[in-house]
Amino acid sequence: MKITKTVLVGTSALFCSLSQVSAITVLLGDQDNFALGGASNTPPTRTSFGTALTYETNNRITFSGVQKGFDNGNQNRVFGATFTNITNLDLSSPVTLRLALQSTDPDTDSIGFQFNDSTLPSSTPTGSYFPQMLWGQPINDFVSANSTSGALTSGVTLEIDLRTLTSTGLGTNNLAESINSLGYLDVIVQDDTQVDFLELTYNVNTVPEPSVSISCIIAACGLMARRRRK
Repeated sequence: MKITKTVLVGTSALFCSLSQVSAITVLLGDQDNFALGGASNTPPTRTSFGTALTYETNNRITFSGVQKGFDNGNQNRVFGATFTNITNLDLSSPVTLRLALQSTDPDTDSIGFQFNDSTLPSSTPTGSYFPQMLWGQPINDFVSANSTSGALTSGVTLEIDLRTLTSTGLGTNNLAESINSLGYLDVIVQDDTQVDFLELTYNVNTVPEPSVSISCIIAACGLMARRRRK
């Protein structure tokens, strides 16, 4: 996992009201154009979501108990990953997920977000089971213009603002508040689609460094004193 952070600071000259926003980018996967191999080919998942993925794959007799990692092109397997430690989201800014996919059958595959923990069975299901997600959409709805005869054989990179999801998906159209309150983002892709990487970009509101705040107060006091003398 690779995390990039950029801090932007804005100030008001008179009252020195200081706001600080950090731009965060988190990369899962290697951006290696679907090349197998490497430790980061194993996606991180929350415990309950990982368990749900295991339950789902256990019901696929051909591939019993096997989840799909980054770059894995095998069919009838489910990919899942979780971004964690997401706090203090700036809800007025985009929350953008980029993901690179290629697929042999995008017409029947889908992308989903945010596993519903309350739907996790207490033990391994004996019948058909698929993790219940807060939102989902067929992959072909995103990439139909890039597909050839129903297959994304050359791969495509999608960019999705999680605040403005299409209304034909399941559930809410804005997942930013859910991500902010829960502190994570679950992603599921099924089941004949390869995932090269996931990259999440968002802004967070942060508390200024004490030294910056003190300097700001001193500057504001000096400005006000000069104005009084005038």
